[in-house]
Amino acid sequence: MRHLFSIIFVLILALVSSARADTSKNMMQIELHTFWVSKGEQAALQSLTRRMERLNVHTNIVVSSQYNDLRHTIANRIGLGYPPEITHWLGGESLERLISENSRFLNPDFSNRDFLRDAIYPEVIEEISVNDKIYAIPVGIHLQSSAIYNMELLAQAGVTEIPTEWSAFYEMVEKLERASILPFAGTSELWVNRELFNGILTSLGERAALNNLYGNFDTDGTLLAQLVEAMKLFTKFRDLAGEASRGRKWDDMVKMVVDGEAAMTVVGDYAWSEIKTYGTGDLTRFKCASLPGLRTAYFGVDIFIAFETTLPGWREKYPQILETILEPETQYEYLQYKGGISIVKDLDSAGLNPCSRASLDRWNQVPNQRFSTPGTRDKNSTALVNSALIKILADNDIGPQQAAELIYNTVKNGQ
Repeated sequence: MRHLFSIIFVLILALVSSARADTSKNMMQIELHTFWVSKGEQAALQSLTRRMERLNVHTNIVVSSQYNDLRHTIANRIGLGYPPEITHWLGGESLERLISENSRFLNPDFSNRDFLRDAIYPEVIEEISVNDKIYAIPVGIHLQSSAIYNMELLAQAGVTEIPTEWSAFYEMVEKLERASILPFAGTSELWVNRELFNGILTSLGERAALNNLYGNFDTDGTLLAQLVEAMKLFTKFRDLAGEASRGRKWDDMVKMVVDGEAAMTVVGDYAWSEIKTYGTGDLTRFKCASLPGLRTAYFGVDIFIAFETTLPGWREKYPQILETILEPETQYEYLQYKGGISIVKDLDSAGLNPCSRASLDRWNQVPNQRFSTPGTRDKNSTALVNSALIKILADNDIGPQQAAELIYNTVKNGQ
């Protein structure tokens, strides 16, 4: 009898496996390109692709090592005439530039869908629209320049509160150094340092300071003085990070905070993806907060872009993917892995992780001060700032005054 049950069990397993194989064959196979490489990011992406499987869609993921590599790959694929079905991208000006290349985008008339405009934040609609036409699926909102703290290390140094002003930040660093605790884990990745610099400048001069640098240059004559103050802080972070930060990836610097090797780091609130991956026990011991003095919700939006391909039924399937991503269950699961806040308005915050709740509080603090990563609008300001920051990061002998003048003159002369 036991032998008979074993045979029946094996037959059932074979039938189930066969059914799964047939289902896999019948699934729509799409190609998705991404620049999310860390373990936490990959887990977040997989949470989305699992939800897509409910639509009978199987996602074949192709990973680029960084965003610029992704852009290069997609540009080549567009040029060769066979783009992937879908790719990660950044909103705002990055989307505008892609749309201007006259590629064949899949746009199933999202603009006339009232539910979309009603469901998500207007700031997000702006990031995914070009000439009032919606071109993308928004995935999540991230607040840039968020600081991540290991509260156990802070307590060991006698620090009881997260600094909300820069004077308190300096005091915290002194206490940590006296306790032989590394105050700050840094990285040599340029995009992280640029966002740190942008966050510092915004904390000192609000949105107007960034507009003076990246937009209409120094319209009120205050920019250089603000850059000097910003560079006092930026070079402090550079010096705290030290030589050991060169070659370190952003997710590794977050892991240092998780592992108790450093008291804090500064990156977007997507640091939660690595806290979730590497943290154990009570994860509330890691706190997310804005940079000292930063009162605005300085944010970026992750999006998906879809292209016209020869895949049968793809045009009909794409709107279903959008609706699936907007579902609260999808958003909750995704945010548990990736961090940040939901693109969906009025989502119950009870289902969010602690870092996301802190970001949502910051998002709602001053609604009229929400703004996205600054663009260049053909002035090439971002590339110019990058070139100056590379020199400042590579040479510890460059002090605040020289660093400020380097950025100021590089942007002024290069526009």
